[in-house]
Amino acid sequence: MHGECEIKVYQSWFGYYVLGIISTSHGVDTICWGSYQPVMVWRLYVGDRINQSWCGYYMLGIISTSHGLDTICWGSYQPVMVWILYVGDRINQSWFGDYMLGIVSTSHGVDTICWGSYQPVMVWILYVGDHINQSWFGYYELGIISTSHGLDTICWGS
Repeated sequence: MHGECEIKVYQSWFGYYVLGIISTSHGVDTICWGSYQPVMVWRLYVGDRINQSWCGYYMLGIISTSHGLDTICWGSYQPVMVWILYVGDRINQSWFGDYMLGIVSTSHGVDTICWGSYQPVMVWILYVGDHINQSWFGYYELGIISTSHGLDTICWGS
C-alpha cells in the first residue's frame, strides 16, 4: 500500500435505507444500500476513487484487515452491522442470511476467504498483487480484483 489511509464510518437511518459515509484521505465517499431491492454498492480502495457494483437481492459484506480498513456487512433484508477493523487484526466469521463469509488475516498478508450455506465451501489464499480470478459456486459468483494499493475487492451475487 502507498501510505496509510484513515477510514471512518458513520451510520444513519432513512426509513428502510441506511446511508454510510466513509471519510478517507482523498475526501468523503458515500456508500448507499437498501433493504428490499437490488443494492448499489461503492467499493473503496485505499487511495483510490470509488467503483460501483450491484449485488442483486443479496447484500454484500466486505471484511478487510488492517489499520485503516473498515468492514461493512449487512444481511438480505436489513442492514446487520458495521465493523471497524484494523490491519493485522484477527477477523471472526459472520453470517449473512444463509451464507457465511469469513476472512482471516495473517502476518504474511494472506487472506483466507470462505463462505457457504451453513458451512464453508471454498477457501482462497490471496496475495496482494494477484491478478483477477473469477469462479462460480451454484448461483453465486466471486470476483477478486487486486489494486496497486494492495486491496482486494470481493463481490458476489446471483
